[in-house]
This record gives sequence, structure tokens and C-alpha cells, in this order.
Amino acid sequence: MRSYEIDSRLMNKLKEETIKRNYRGKRGGLQKRVRRTKLNNFSFPYGLSANVNSLQGKILHLEQTVANTRNLCFIALQETKLQNFEKEWYNEFPRHRFTDDALNIDGYYLFRLDRQFSANGGGLITYIAKNWSISNPKICCTISTPDIELIAVRSRPRFLPSDISNITLINVYIRPTSNVSIADKTLKSSITNLQKENPRTYFIIIGDVNRDRIDILETMGFRNLVDYTTYQRSNSTLDAVYVKGDYYSTRRLYPISTSDHFSILITPKYYEHHHSSVK
Repeated sequence: MRSYEIDSRLMNKLKEETIKRNYRGKRGGLQKRVRRTKLNNFSFPYGLSANVNSLQGKILHLEQTVANTRNLCFIALQETKLQNFEKEWYNEFPRHRFTDDALNIDGYYLFRLDRQFSANGGGLITYIAKNWSISNPKICCTISTPDIELIAVRSRPRFLPSDISNITLINVYIRPTSNVSIADKTLKSSITNLQKENPRTYFIIIGDVNRDRIDILETMGFRNLVDYTTYQRSNSTLDAVYVKGDYYSTRRLYPISTSDHFSILITPKYYEHHHSSVK
């Protein structure tokens, strides 16, 4: 049987022109799988965290971001700088007043904590997707002091690992002028009390902490998933996402409207594949 050899120059030319490596998988495969997954199939929530630097005039941009980022189980906002009409201030005048109805997003529960010690600045909002939480989420802790602002919301999704009973999302804002020692002690005390109430809860601690790490959380077994620049003006890391275990990854997104902070997308590495039974 005769064998033929192809000239090496011709072979190289064929490789350049027609022969291409067939890569396994697809570009952005994880994000595509997340978008295709139904909300009620997420065990660990898929969410977005952003310091909006005042929500005034940015509601439409926030709604567009939510529409373009499908299947968000939660949205955590810091520095909303809003006040409700119900609270009266005698020595200050609130610049931005909004009712809850004006802040609602279709398909989400709204949990709001306006700054209590001043009429302006600060403020937190946490949105929880109705299709993800099988029961009504509840606020289990709120703090608003000059050193730390915190709102903790507990939710129960349809599917969870057997050693976890629910998810506690802690939305935090710590001012640049805060007493860091007092803020850390308050945060640790809040987490400890919440864990005593429900030892099998899983904590997700997110927010703008105005530093690159919180040592006291790391001593409690949490690790920060944010190791990139989140504040544009000084190219520094001021936002954090603290979790336990290897359930999550994060990546940076564009800011909400004119905010000077990048948004953070929190993506779970684990979700359930459940199919409806055919009868």
C-alpha cells in the first residue's frame, strides 16, 4: 500500500486557512446556564450589590439593569439617600423623599432602611425575588447608627442542601468616618445573635464597607470574594461580599447610572436541576 506525504508548507497553510481547534464548552457558558435556570431552582441566590450614591433619578436605570440581568434572586443597594414621608425631622430637611410604592420593582419584595440619625445620606434597600423565596422573607435585624447601617433579611428558597435551613442576606454600609472598631463589634454581635436564633442559616454579607477587608469576619470563617477595584475615583476596593464555603464567585459590572462605585454580580456555583414530572 502506497503512502503519500504532504509538504509541510502546504500543511501549515491548510491549518491556517481551514483547520481550527474545536473548543469544548461555550463562551460565557456559566452565565448562560444561570440565565436559563428558573428562579425557583436556585438553591443559593444569584444577586446584585451596588452602592448607588443616591437613588434619586436612577430608578429607571436600576429597572433596566434588573431586566438585562435575568433571574436575579436579590438586589442589595447602599447609600440610597432617601427618606419616607412618614418621618418628621425638626432640625433637618430631607432632600429626597420617596414612598415605598415609588421604589417597588415588579416581582420583588422591598425591604427598606432609611438613615435614622440624620435626614440625609446613607440608607439601604434589599429586594428579594418573589419567585425565589417560597415564603414571605422577613427582616430579622436592623441597625442605623453613625458607625454602621445594617439590614438583615431571612429567606427560604425551595431547594437547599440538607445542612442549611434558610438564607440570611446582610446588607451593610459603613461610612468612611465611622469608628471601625465599634462598627466591627456591632457587626460581629449581630451575626452571632442571628446565628444563635437559627444555627443552620447561611449568611451572605454584602455592602460598602469603605475598606478592602474586615478582619473580624475572617476570624469568624468568612472570606471576601471581592479582590478587584470597586471605587472608580481612587481605584480602590471599598465593597465586599463575605460568605463561607466555595459556593460563590463574583465579578464586576458597570455602575448604576452615575454612581462612582462599580456594581458586583454574585453568581452561585451550585443550583438544582429539577424538572416537572410528566403525568
